Amino acid sequence: MSANQVLAPNDTEASVEWTDKERHEAIAAMRDALAGTPAEPPTPAPYGVRWSDVWISVYWGVADYEMAILRFTEETEGRMVFELESALDEPATLVIEKVAPPECIRSHATVGSFGQREEIARGLEVSFRRYLEAFGKKPGFEKPGFRWELPPSLPTGAPANSPAN
Repeated sequence: MSANQVLAPNDTEASVEWTDKERHEAIAAMRDALAGTPAEPPTPAPYGVRWSDVWISVYWGVADYEMAILRFTEETEGRMVFELESALDEPATLVIEKVAPPECIRSHATVGSFGQREEIARGLEVSFRRYLEAFGKKPGFEKPGFRWELPPSLPTGAPANSPAN
């Protein structure tokens, strides 16, 4: 049995001849792989959003507002802070927090040196959420072992830098 065609004279690398023993071993290995527990198929996010989609959603959300990601920090498990800069050289911050279902992920943005660009900040939050929910509709996976349980250090109320705190 040939696994490929010989495309040039003396091209032994392009053609493989398997012995009966090798063929039986390969087939047995494939059958063993299928004998285990069936793999879980990718599904849309159970609550409509996935924590693993935060990065790509921030990337596209800030692009809608012509902003660049300058720095990223993960202050604690379940809290990410993105430092941004607009095309007009205005600083911005987008804080993403994991919260209890059904909301699951909350964002808070500030734009401008003194946070004065509230309309743009709310638009940035909406844009991020729109992408997050769009990616959540696509079949996919969370990281193995991921749970929406909140670490004890995370607040369940308003974001840490919101006026409520």
